[in-house]
Amino acid sequence: MTSVFLFACQFCKGNYDAARFRLREAAVLAEVMNLDKPESYGQIGDTEKQRRLRTLISLTIIERIYSVQRDYIPGTKLLSRNKLQELQNAIASSDDRGESENIIAMEGISSMLEQVDFIDPDIIKCWKGFCWGEESPTHVTRSTILTLLRRYRIPPQFSGPSGIDTHAQHADILVTRHWMRIKLWSLASSHGYVEGLSDDEEFRNEYALTIASEALDTCFQFEMTSLEVHGVGLVEKLSDIATCAALQVNESCAALSPNQEYSIHADLRDPNTNGILPQEDSPNSRSSSGHVINGAEEMLNGYLSLFASFRRGKHPFLKPYMHLLAALNLQSPAGAASSVPAMLPSLEPCVAASTRRNLASVPAACLVCRRRHLKCDGQRPCSRCRTANLDCVYAASRRGYNGRKRTATQSSSHREAPKTLVPIVERTATVVGSAPAAPALEFPSVFDPTMFFGNVASHSSVDTGFPIAAFSQTIASTSLPAFSPQTLFGGTGNEVPRALPLRERYIESFYLNFYAAHPFIPPKDLLLILAQQTSLEPLLAAMRWIGSLYIEQDSSRSLLTDASRLIDGTPLKNGFLVQAMLLVIIGLDGNRQGKRAKKLMANARDISIQIKLNTHPFAATNGQGIPILEESWRRTWWELYIVDALMSGVHQTNIFILYDVPTDVGLPCEEYQYLTGVDHVDRLLANWMLRLPPSKYDAYCKGELDEMMFQAIMMWQAISILLHQPHSQLDPSLTYNIKACVPNTPAVSSDALNSHTKHTIRAARELSKLISQRVPLLKHTHFFAYMVTLSSTIHLSRWSLTFVAEDDEDLRQNMGRNIGALIKYAEMWPMAQRLGLQVKQIAKKVYTTKKHQQQQPSK
Repeated sequence: MTSVFLFACQFCKGNYDAARFRLREAAVLAEVMNLDKPESYGQIGDTEKQRRLRTLISLTIIERIYSVQRDYIPGTKLLSRNKLQELQNAIASSDDRGESENIIAMEGISSMLEQVDFIDPDIIKCWKGFCWGEESPTHVTRSTILTLLRRYRIPPQFSGPSGIDTHAQHADILVTRHWMRIKLWSLASSHGYVEGLSDDEEFRNEYALTIASEALDTCFQFEMTSLEVHGVGLVEKLSDIATCAALQVNESCAALSPNQEYSIHADLRDPNTNGILPQEDSPNSRSSSGHVINGAEEMLNGYLSLFASFRRGKHPFLKPYMHLLAALNLQSPAGAASSVPAMLPSLEPCVAASTRRNLASVPAACLVCRRRHLKCDGQRPCSRCRTANLDCVYAASRRGYNGRKRTATQSSSHREAPKTLVPIVERTATVVGSAPAAPALEFPSVFDPTMFFGNVASHSSVDTGFPIAAFSQTIASTSLPAFSPQTLFGGTGNEVPRALPLRERYIESFYLNFYAAHPFIPPKDLLLILAQQTSLEPLLAAMRWIGSLYIEQDSSRSLLTDASRLIDGTPLKNGFLVQAMLLVIIGLDGNRQGKRAKKLMANARDISIQIKLNTHPFAATNGQGIPILEESWRRTWWELYIVDALMSGVHQTNIFILYDVPTDVGLPCEEYQYLTGVDHVDRLLANWMLRLPPSKYDAYCKGELDEMMFQAIMMWQAISILLHQPHSQLDPSLTYNIKACVPNTPAVSSDALNSHTKHTIRAARELSKLISQRVPLLKHTHFFAYMVTLSSTIHLSRWSLTFVAEDDEDLRQNMGRNIGALIKYAEMWPMAQRLGLQVKQIAKKVYTTKKHQQQQPSK
């Protein structure tokens, strides 16, 4: 059993040689111990006997599947079907089989065994193609494959209780069933049994698409968690199915008449469809004359959506499938392209990657391999970067004329690359962009979120993965800009063109991903002009570090060191230095380097006061007569002021130094307005919102988000919570340990203060709604994660009230949305992971208390 578990670990890590060794080790141990002979077990209890038999059968199943999936020859003799049935009967006769867990486990083992029990050495030999090398080839017969394919047409029947565990078990069995079907069909095709007009449906060309369609429909039956629990092994099976279907579509497209009707099944167009389509109505169940059958390309896009959603695309099978779809010769009838999900980004990353592969090889190591002192194969991208999903960048050669020639060639190639791009509306198979994936994040299993939150994906309006299906119809039918999975919620924001030099890519990433939330730096065009006249190296270094956090985490540490060195070593104290320091402060805070951020904030405050950044004349004196630069100086002061306030508030340091610094840079209000009193401050908050122009009521307007209004509304709702929560009936004691904005003030429980409770709950709801803005979440300031946590504390305090139902739908929606946002923020900012863990711990405590209250007899 230990060897099997080690095999699974090595397989999931992609160490296939080590995995093969561990599986062979387990097989040899099983044979040496005579596990296939129960009579040799001796005097052992029924429980141990059953465990050994189940281990042997499970090992047999794994070996047979792996022998098909990989270049693996089983290490022990393959047990015959009769022998396996004998072992199953031995388990069934055990006296210790009455518990439901054992029944469920045995039902799963039996069902899985039925999917693979036909695999024998002859089948494996033909699957591997070894039969063709024999002097007298003995091939698997046509009738044998036909019998097996017809056997698989009958789906397995499951009995017993239904739950999360059984759903995951059934998903594995059903996907394996379809995978074996496609493998058998491929075996028939390789032996020449498949014909376009075969009398047997199973041996027609389009039967591969029928299998793929039914497999996709099967996946739609289950929650994504039931699929993801099986890891890369299951998605590899689905990849085999989808790849076989895609290749068959490509072959059939050449025969498709341009005038042929191209209908698409309505249930496939509906992203909310989760049920299995009837086989007779399946979009891939009918064809004519061997042509591509209706809905096939929509099915391929369905697999693309599935692969992108599976663990948010963090597996090795998404990109190969994307490149396959990009390379297929799909020629759809007119009008079919309009039905393709338009939310998937264009093919530029794939074409650019393809262009890079055609460049002349450079006998040097890429920057990533060089930095790690590893051997680089010199490909573009190199194998290490391709496997780790990193940006593969080579430094330009400095060896005289040859180097300049090579650089010129590269530049020419990059200039020509866009000419080969195909607009998204002209392709029926669109692909997801190849933005570098952030490191996978899995919170420790503090509690089962389905106890309270249910499945986040099904109860939240914001998907924590790739929200592909949910937005396909909206984007395809409206004039809004097309949102890619990265720009909608996932990834790390917009794709930065890889053709740019590395240093420029960091600056580009800064403006694409970070600038909207903190727009106090001069716009890019003006900054480039200023950089030619003034030394801006500290500022540019800070911008490169921030930009690298979104596209290349490996180099961020060295870039932070460079930025810190330049900031510390700059003798000239001016506004650009304050801007550089402010950027580093924000980045350090998001990376949980609070002490460094606090120290740098103190220096930035001192320098800003020393150069009189807090005075009105500073902007005019240092603006060089450029209105945009003058506005940049004013924004720099207020950004410093706001960040100082936010850091003081969210970290509960109560050291808001700049609050007492005199300034005449257009304060939003006079000091007398900061009078104490809940009612007065509440009226001020209400008046602020009422005085807003109608165009500012919603931060999202005309397809664009005003990040400054977003932050203003965010802070407005947070202040409302801080104002009313101490006087509400919500108990804050449960959330004492969450280090966010909420003060630890005991609540007053009085009927006369119910209005404060309503104000607090309403503001928490509104903060949660801000997550749903149709822009990338990571483009917002990282301080929004603190506000999401503040909102979560109110939701949890509300849920702890005795009269609130355990499964309150409003709470499920809000908490699901908040948890998803914190998970997404944690991919970029480490502080969000800590906040997410604290929220989940408190949720577990509240859930336990709630359960205990319900179990108490009413008095």
